[in-house]
Amino acid sequence: MFYSISKLLNILIIPTTYMYLLPLVILLLMLLKKRQVKHVVLLYLFYFFLITSPLVSYLYQSYSLTYPAINNPPPLAAAVILSGDALTYVRADDRFFLNKSFQRQLDGLRLLQKQTVQKLILSRGNNQWLNTGFLNEGDAFLKLLQDLNISYKNNSIIIIDDVLNTYEEALKVKALLQQEKIDHFYLVTTAIHMKRAMKVFQKQGMSPVAFPVYAEPIALDRDSRSGNFHWHWHNPDLLYQLLHEEIGIFAYTLKGYI
Repeated sequence: MFYSISKLLNILIIPTTYMYLLPLVILLLMLLKKRQVKHVVLLYLFYFFLITSPLVSYLYQSYSLTYPAINNPPPLAAAVILSGDALTYVRADDRFFLNKSFQRQLDGLRLLQKQTVQKLILSRGNNQWLNTGFLNEGDAFLKLLQDLNISYKNNSIIIIDDVLNTYEEALKVKALLQQEKIDHFYLVTTAIHMKRAMKVFQKQGMSPVAFPVYAEPIALDRDSRSGNFHWHWHNPDLLYQLLHEEIGIFAYTLKGYI
């Protein structure tokens, strides 16, 4: 129930939802010859101005830098890569599909290959919305390494069971770390999600070292004079990610996850 409600809220907070909805309202008011149409047009222009403005990219960057990047990470026992939908493998086409969040897996794999960590831990992700023609993220990751002929030591990559959210992931990771007798580890996830993820893991009594991954170039650029802070069509997506994380923190607080 909680998961279903969260998915519904996701739709409601997507900024582009209202970019399409408001013009329909304007059209309806015009057909009905209502005087309020001028006010709705002004509201739409203001809304469009706001969600594409430099303010959004500035807020996104500030939020992403809650935990700074680690340029020279010291050796730790393991790295935990949080799951998502970064990597999909379609059996019928024998084809991989990667999105920008795949940077999580790349950065985690780099830690393992440089022997900064001895073990890489990631979950199979959530297959609730996928049909049987897809491999889950964890197994798809292993298949990709095999297809690319990327070698790794036996038992150095551990795939845990399916998880529904970050809270379930923290519980299963905690059980595995206790079994493997691992105390110190990197938590690898996108920078925008790191704040919530750290709160969830700390609530479970773990003390991970944040290893943020920058899936959006804007999060890496600390110089506001660079030109990144301007009106851009991509800003509504950044705003959605911000709202998603803040609402997620609020919901997790209500549920006692953090």
